[in-house]
Amino acid sequence: MNIGQLYESQLGFLANYLGVKFAVPTFSRFGTEDLRKLAKSVGFDDLKMTLYNGENGEAYAEKVTIGYMHILKLVHMVEDKIHARSVGPYSLITQQPL
Repeated sequence: MNIGQLYESQLGFLANYLGVKFAVPTFSRFGTEDLRKLAKSVGFDDLKMTLYNGENGEAYAEKVTIGYMHILKLVHMVEDKIHARSVGPYSLITQQPL
């Protein structure tokens, strides 16, 4: 996970909390300070929450960043990437086509 994904998840959490949608274009100037101001304006000091153990109900020691992220599945079809040839010279050492 990189820093951009952390920002995206925190902004996604705020968007869900507020019931709005945000569109932040690539290379825009929306940064950490803007995110902090938005979080404080709705009553969050930081965007970390206390999580509780589902088995015994005890709180975990540290707060955890939570949020919503969009994840896309990349289409990877092996059949589309296979290339073969039956004629032409090959390298004697690597058996790669020349």
